Amino acid sequence: MKRRGKAKNRTVLRSNRAGRNVRIAGASPAELREHLDQRTRERDEALEQQAAASKVLQAINTSSGDLEPVFATMLAEVVRICDANFGNIYRWDGRALHLTATHNTPAAFADLRRVCRSVAHRSAAH
Repeated sequence: MKRRGKAKNRTVLRSNRAGRNVRIAGASPAELREHLDQRTRERDEALEQQAAASKVLQAINTSSGDLEPVFATMLAEVVRICDANFGNIYRWDGRALHLTATHNTPAAFADLRRVCRSVAHRSAAH
């Protein structure tokens, strides 16, 4: 038996991972394109993070106890993923920060760090 009359335009809501409702059926082509583009960006970001994690795990696997290459790999991946220009990792020993790793640190920044460190050492000695 055929139904006669005008079909109702139904909108189906589906929750995405962020908990927001997204219209699927009844959405305009532009809305669907926007939704697809957002999902593609999320997928690409997840794949990028997964690749970075893989590189860090590889560095850990080949490090033979030396943590410098592990920190260097971690920092390089973080700088790349965050689209940063440079990065530094410091370690706190309870009294002071110690530079652990650098990636693309500008020379002026490194020079300033050396000056500050030497001033701090002179102050601590007196």
